Amino acid sequence: MNARIHLLHVGAAPGRPRRPGRRRARRIGCSVCLVVLALLAALAVYLTVKPIDATDLPMSIGIGITRDDRGRQQPDPERERTYATPSDALRASDLLCEASFVSEPLLVRENDSQASILYFCSPDREGKMLVFAVTRMRRRDGRYAAPTEARLFSCVDTTMEKKYRYPTPEAKAGYDIEESFFDNCPDPACGLQWFGASKDPRVGEMTILGKRPDGVVSYTYKKVTYYCWYYDDLDVIGALKARSDFDFGGFTIREIMDDLDITFPGGDGASRGEGGSS
Repeated sequence: MNARIHLLHVGAAPGRPRRPGRRRARRIGCSVCLVVLALLAALAVYLTVKPIDATDLPMSIGIGITRDDRGRQQPDPERERTYATPSDALRASDLLCEASFVSEPLLVRENDSQASILYFCSPDREGKMLVFAVTRMRRRDGRYAAPTEARLFSCVDTTMEKKYRYPTPEAKAGYDIEESFFDNCPDPACGLQWFGASKDPRVGEMTILGKRPDGVVSYTYKKVTYYCWYYDDLDVIGALKARSDFDFGGFTIREIMDDLDITFPGGDGASRGEGGSS
C-alpha cells in the first residue's frame, strides 16, 4: 500500500496526462506575436522617417513683417568691420562655421548699399546636405560687411532635410519661392531675388509668370553637376497680392504653383543651362 501511494505521488496525476502539443502551440504563438510586433515597429519607424509630401500642407506668413522686424540688433555702421571682397566678408561671419564645404562666390549682384552673393555649400559637418545659398550683406565705401542674418538656401534634393518632400520640380520651385518671401518684402532684394537648386540641366526652360530664369548657374561637386536658376527682378509678391483668392495668412505650395503659373518643360516634372567645380 505504501509503495502504491508513493508511485501515485511522484508519477503523473490520474486523469491529467501531459500535453506537449499545447506547449508547442504556445511557443509558436509567442513567436508569431514577436514577429508581428517587430513588423509593426518597423512600419512605425518607416512612417515616421518617410518624408511627407508637403505640396498641399497649409502654410502662413505675415507679409507685413520686414527683415528688420525679426528682433536682430542692427550693427552700428561706423563700428562695423568691412572687407575688400564678398568672399572675405562671408568667411568672416559665423553663418558658415558648421559647414563642411563652401565654394567661392558664384554670382554677385550689388549696388552702392547692399550685395547678394550666391554660392554652393554643404552646411553641415557631415557633408550630407548640399545646397545653393544666397547671403545678403551691406556695402559701405566700396567694401563689404560680414553678413549677420541667416542665409537663404535651396537643397539640391526634393526631399527637404528628410522631413518633407516636394515630388515635382514645380512644387520644389514653389517652395523655393516661398522661402524668399521675407527677403523681398516690403522692399525687393538687390538681385538674386528668387532662386532654386536642381539636378536637371534643363532647368533654364522653366517659367514663372511666363518668364524664364534670368540665368542658371552650375556647380560640379564630387563629379556631380548641380544647377541653380535665379531671377534678379520678378514681381512675385505683387502678382500674388493681385490674386483675390491668395491669402498670405494661409496658403499651400500648390496655390503658389498655380497662381504663379510655374511650369517645367514637357509639363511632366522634368526641368533644361556660369558655374564652378570642386
